[in-house]
Amino acid sequence: MNEYERLNNVLNHVPVDRPPVICPMHAATTALMKASSSYYPEIQDDPVKMARLAIAAHDLAGFENVRVPFDESVEVSAFGVATGRMGAQRLPVVLQRMVSGPEDVDRLHVPDPRNGGKVPIVLEAIRLLEDEWEEVEEVPIFLGITSPMMLAMQLRGDHESLMDMEKDPALLNALLSKTTAFILEYVREAVEAGVDQIVLDDSLSNSDVLTFEHFREFVEPYEDKVANEMRKLGIESILHVCGNVSERQLDRMIEVDVDALSIDEDVPISLALRLGARRHLAIIGNVSPTKTLLMGSVAKVEEATCSCIDQGVDCVAPGCSLETYTPMDNLVAMTAMAKRYGLDRSRREGTR
Repeated sequence: MNEYERLNNVLNHVPVDRPPVICPMHAATTALMKASSSYYPEIQDDPVKMARLAIAAHDLAGFENVRVPFDESVEVSAFGVATGRMGAQRLPVVLQRMVSGPEDVDRLHVPDPRNGGKVPIVLEAIRLLEDEWEEVEEVPIFLGITSPMMLAMQLRGDHESLMDMEKDPALLNALLSKTTAFILEYVREAVEAGVDQIVLDDSLSNSDVLTFEHFREFVEPYEDKVANEMRKLGIESILHVCGNVSERQLDRMIEVDVDALSIDEDVPISLALRLGARRHLAIIGNVSPTKTLLMGSVAKVEEATCSCIDQGVDCVAPGCSLETYTPMDNLVAMTAMAKRYGLDRSRREGTR
């Protein structure tokens, strides 16, 4: 069973020999950059270096997938928004806001992803990754996309968008309709380019940022549209949830029509498994990128990895994007232990 088959089986509820070990979020560490000679900020503008860094996470760190891009400014750049080019320690930041009132939403043009900002660079990187395994489909190719709400906040501003939820919901919903329309087009182009799985990155729908009611009105319906489109296109989808999420809010996230839920370290695996069982969602997670992978010893990484498997995750993964200075030894310890311990446990218990 190769890596593509193993993950595909997990997402489609077919028995596997062991849980895959993947990185749904980005894996841009200094060790991987050095090993692949692909550094920030060049990897944001060069599809060859972007693909090379993605391959390094597979070939050197041992993750059973590749994933692009390595920042969250791709979608907003398609709208013509200027983003700052940062170095290895900081990701690009949005330097301007395009929406200051209803008239700006009316004038906002939904760009073509084939020629908008950094999107064509990412699509070309996907094609290069597809070519890498052209003869036999062995390695899952992931695309990370921002959620409609995240993109709306980049265009409008975080504080302004949160205020709109109470004072001008019509403006925010109009903006979300346009960000969703763009993301749908982006998804279609990515599938055409050869992506296998798409990760919908929702870093904002945790209980520290949004109320349950705001999630229901401004997040869930738009994410569900994106998830429905991915299902129509025959592509597997993963929703990544950042931060601490209340049981009530997580119970609603389960209703978004994705195949898997990638959880932060703050979300208990037992809770995610219990709620996700209602829709047969695969649960992915949730080794701490900071306390364990960045700052922990090899022994601590191995212990946390085994704990995730013992608790029943369908795929072992970091709980979020990797920290820049994560030691390579810790990444290899995680992936090697997941493969060895996962296989041993499955053999003891029978095929999963």
